[in-house]
Parts: sequence; C-alpha cells; structure tokens
Amino acid sequence: MLSMRVKGTINTYHLWPDKFKDDLAKVDAVCSPDRLFVLWQLAKNKETVIEVGVAGGGSAKMMHLSWPIASMHLYDTFEGIPVNDEGIPTGIYKGTVDDIHELLPSALLFKGKFEERKSVNIFHSPVLIHVDTDLVEPTRAVIDRFWSMMKPGDIMVFDDYNINLTKLTELIKFCFPDIMQFSYAQGVVIKT
Repeated sequence: MLSMRVKGTINTYHLWPDKFKDDLAKVDAVCSPDRLFVLWQLAKNKETVIEVGVAGGGSAKMMHLSWPIASMHLYDTFEGIPVNDEGIPTGIYKGTVDDIHELLPSALLFKGKFEERKSVNIFHSPVLIHVDTDLVEPTRAVIDRFWSMMKPGDIMVFDDYNINLTKLTELIKFCFPDIMQFSYAQGVVIKT
C-alpha cells in the first residue's frame, strides 16, 4: 500500500522506508507526506522529471532526492496563483526563481504561464510529469503539450485530483477516464 490516508483512515507511516523518512526531513513542501511518498516512489529510474506548478520547490526537491541523476525541468510563473474564476486565492503558492535555484541548482527553470508557452523542452523517457497547477487552463495545456510526446511507461501525476477543485477534476477525468487515484488527492496516468 502506497498511501497514508488522511481523515482517520489508514496511516502507513511505519511502512515507509527509512530513506524516504530521511529525505522527508530535508524537505519543506506544501504537499502532504503521503503525496510526497508517491512522487518519491515514481521518480525512481526516470531520465527526466518535469514539474509544472513548482511553488516553493518542495515536491521537486523530494523527487530529486529520490533519483538525483534525473534531469529536472521546472515550470512556474513564480508569482503564485494568478487571478482566476476557480475560487483559488490569487498569489498563494509563490516561490522565487532564486530560492528554487538555491534548492535545486542543476534544475532547468522556465518562468511564465505554461498555457502561454510557444514550445516546451524536449525530454528523454522514461519521464515523470508532476502537474500541480491547481487550475484548468494550465493543466489542459500540460496534457496537450506533453501527452503526445510521452512514450509507453511514462507517467503523469495530477495533484489536487478528486478533491474540491471540481473543474480541474472534471477535465482530468474527461481526458483520462481510467485514471488511478493514489494517496489522497493524486491521480496517476501511465502511458500505454
């Protein structure tokens, strides 16, 4: 079992490997430990790790600690959540380019709204793509731009899946009807 369920169901902390617990102590992340554990597990043996929606870089750092030789591609506005009609407060989850460079000096950082990007970097499979934008339009852009480039076995993880962000969950379920839910609020799709 991969997950620690919140709200009093199942807690598998005692089953987590000591290496994960050590890495968890090195990371300050918005994501809960159960979500970080899923990312930590899925990042292993990946050539490339991509994160869209970096915030303070905690989940990117956790994936890097899991497999430090992976090439890291990090996309964010670095201005927090933009003005939106989805009920998410503007400006939250803000990280800075300097802080992320300090946290992950070898990572490639791409600043700006993902949905306004003219192109994306080519990546090498196997790849893990972590999508944590909280908003429909950038999530749709990630799916549109990356899914066709992915190869069998590549993985896309959606954070904030199947919780209060109804429009986001509807989009993801529409694109991936067979999505697997891992941990609390994470959807995982493996390209076949």
